[in-house]
Amino acid sequence: MGRWTKTDLIDESTEKSSYLCCNNNIINQIDCFGLSWTILRKNEEWGEARRSDLSDSLTELSIMIGLAKHEIQSWLKNTDLTAVSDSDMKTKCTFKFPNNFVIFVGNTWILPKLFFANFSMRLSDALESRGFMVSNYREDEGISWRNLTSAIKADSTWGYALFGHGYVVQREKWYDFRIDYSFGTNGDFVFNDTHVSPSDIKRNFKYGLGINYQCFANFGKWNSLSIIYYGGIGLTQPILGPLAIDHIGTWNSLINKVIK
Repeated sequence: MGRWTKTDLIDESTEKSSYLCCNNNIINQIDCFGLSWTILRKNEEWGEARRSDLSDSLTELSIMIGLAKHEIQSWLKNTDLTAVSDSDMKTKCTFKFPNNFVIFVGNTWILPKLFFANFSMRLSDALESRGFMVSNYREDEGISWRNLTSAIKADSTWGYALFGHGYVVQREKWYDFRIDYSFGTNGDFVFNDTHVSPSDIKRNFKYGLGINYQCFANFGKWNSLSIIYYGGIGLTQPILGPLAIDHIGTWNSLINKVIK
């Protein structure tokens, strides 16, 4: 197999890996006759989807992108980022779709913060290698609660990951460590003195992937926000990595599992 001896001086406009073919999945992602959608993720806020023919189905597009078919008019956009109509979906061949992934690391003790910083970096690398744009935020950099939730809820956001503290209320007696399930704030994500609940980042279409690396996330309704969800159950150990959110493997293998 031939290969060039040096990179193009104007850089490659495709994936970061110049030798990556069919997302490194040539068995399942082959289109000999050019009869399927072409999905372009170029580490930009919006990806581009091109159909080879008007007969290419929107159901197939939804599966390839990882967003819900019945919500397609909420997340699919025309090339000028205007909302798509029924007519647009029947007559146009090129569209835009959400391609940004928001990662947030909250304030914790020093040791967990070091682990979370490492996890966010590895998750970023895995996503960027698949063509996603990644927006990283840290609580100690001064981002406000409103700006964070706005960034997550943006139409261009495909998925999110929150690393930090979870909140739970225990019974009032000092010797009773059982959880008081009557509190609606159980399972919230702690942001300084503010709690971020699932309702704060709920929008009119589901995220492709939601990750809540926090304690007691299972007490909130975080799993209702995303098509694919990973979250902490009970006390979540910061040293376990993806295993703490029920994935056996690396952050890269988690993304490979989600993005077909």
